Amino acid sequence: NVLIPLDRAEIMYPSGSDDYNIIMIDETTGIKLKVPSLEDFKKINTETDAILEVTDDFIFACVDNIFSAEGVQSPGKDFTADEFRAWLDGLDSSALEKMDKFFKFMPVLGLDLPIQCPSCKKEHNISLRGLEDFFV
Repeated sequence: NVLIPLDRAEIMYPSGSDDYNIIMIDETTGIKLKVPSLEDFKKINTETDAILEVTDDFIFACVDNIFSAEGVQSPGKDFTADEFRAWLDGLDSSALEKMDKFFKFMPVLGLDLPIQCPSCKKEHNISLRGLEDFFV
């Protein structure tokens, strides 16, 4: 057993994470993404068996706005999750690949923890990354 000082955990921002929050769909249309808040997470229905629905809900929670030459539209105000899902399904693969980079470079909860092995007494570093490492 190892005592983990949770008060030392911090949000870690990968290098270049701000470079992927605006995805241009074409020359005038784009989507601005944000890191979802805890409140956004609570709105995601994880009771469903359809993993794609949960994934689409997570992506919807990350949308700050969709902009075009006609103006800016906000999720929940100007379009619903279902309307967003339909719009997302119509995007080409290059736009989806750009969105994927945002999720790969998303900030994570992290902690680097030096520990000493009780058997060999050797010092080891353990890196905890993401909520799943903290709440297993």
